[in-house]
Formats: sequence, C-alpha cells, structure tokens
Amino acid sequence: TLNIAMCALEDSNQKEMKNYCEVIRRNRITLSNWLSNSGVEVFPSEANFLLMRFSQSQAKAIQSFLSKNGILIRGFTEVELQGCLRITIPY
Repeated sequence: TLNIAMCALEDSNQKEMKNYCEVIRRNRITLSNWLSNSGVEVFPSEANFLLMRFSQSQAKAIQSFLSKNGILIRGFTEVELQGCLRITIPY
C-alpha cells in the first residue's frame, strides 16, 4: 500500500538500508580480495554476490563441499560460464 511505501522512504528506514548496503559492500570487497589473493579469478561486482571461475573439476568439488556444509553456492551449465560459481555475500 501507499502507507508502506511512504514508511520505507522515511529517513530512519533509508539510513538502515544504506547501512545494510555498506556492510554488504565491505564484505564483498573483503571476500573478493581474499579470493583474488588466493589465486581465484573473481569477476568485478557491484552486486551482493561474487562470480568466480575455476576449472570445471574444481568448481564441482567446491560446490559439493560448500553445499555439504550448508553454504549455498550456484553453479552454471551455460558454456560461457563453465567452471563459474556464484556466492551471495553474507551480511
């Protein structure tokens, strides 16, 4: 409704959203730097996820290991994205 939309635009709610986005941004940078320094190809991102490229066998092993440990990660079947994994940035 209009009241919900108006509430979302209030300064206090905008500040909370900006703070949330800033935490995600810092976490994305930290994780991206760590992965890059570990030799992982990480694609530039301004979103709440990172896209990384591995060999196909590495990607399958990483996806399996992380899934077994409760970490959701997305693999791809498209030819252009073979070996790529996408992980959402934690808050």
